[in-house]
Amino acid sequence: MRAEIPQLGQLLDEPLGDPSFLPTVCLARQARTSVTVVLGGDGGDELWCGYPTFLAIRPTAWMNRLPRRVLDAARRLADALPTSSTYGGMDFLVKEFARALGHPPDVQAQILMGGFTGSERARLLAPVVQAACAEFDPCDDIADIMVTTASPHPVDRLSYHHAKLYLAGRTLVKMDRATMAAGLEARAPFLDHTFAELAGSVPARLKIKRWTTKYLLKRALAGRLPDAILERRKQGFGVPIGQWLRGPLRPLLEDVFHPDRLRRVGLFSPEAVSRLVREHVSGEQNHQRALWTLLAFDLWREAYLPRDTWT
Repeated sequence: MRAEIPQLGQLLDEPLGDPSFLPTVCLARQARTSVTVVLGGDGGDELWCGYPTFLAIRPTAWMNRLPRRVLDAARRLADALPTSSTYGGMDFLVKEFARALGHPPDVQAQILMGGFTGSERARLLAPVVQAACAEFDPCDDIADIMVTTASPHPVDRLSYHHAKLYLAGRTLVKMDRATMAAGLEARAPFLDHTFAELAGSVPARLKIKRWTTKYLLKRALAGRLPDAILERRKQGFGVPIGQWLRGPLRPLLEDVFHPDRLRRVGLFSPEAVSRLVREHVSGEQNHQRALWTLLAFDLWREAYLPRDTWT
């Protein structure tokens, strides 16, 4: 990974804050040694409701009815939880859940999928950048997209959100860039338009049943896939980026986010970013998502817009 990361910015046409891009590139290169076309599972979680966010719909709707002071207290309690380095650990999920509380449902979904809150964005940007972006609210883009959803059902609405803003805007971009970098063609059978239309017509109650995600899809594949596959916990194609940023990638992290360099470039707040780095490498908090997003952006900027300063 240390050899791959410096090339990251050159492989991406646009900033992409998804650490699974790294193993996807490596996997694509390995696959290309024997095949030219591969099949992927992209779309299954978005269309058939496989993400943990679908299970969070009811708890977040209930929590959001509570007074603001109670939500603030819940966030403080979540922040106080011990931080583990386990991939997808319960502490990480609880903290992400707490971060999203109090926001409108569509914005909340974006935060749960790795987005920054408004206050986080404000703290991380340098004052001059904050001023330049004062009239721009990224949440307006979410509202513009979500106004076209046809169903008012919370599950259908979240599925539409993930398909438009996560699948199309992130997952498929990642897969395209990673496979094309290796000269490999990737196809997504779940996104065959007739199958996607079928998924869109299936009632939400058949996609999630109690705490079982992708319920109908799993029923359809019973006897065709091993039970161990159908019943296992959701496992994303992630890498232990949090541990790497505390270990072998720490020198890169501290070099890219050195306060003097941040001041010279002028895009991010040296104080805010340094705090994230300090809390993460010490194990006090797990800021892997934020740090990787900022790191990926800076590597892209360095590859395409290599200016000493932007102020």
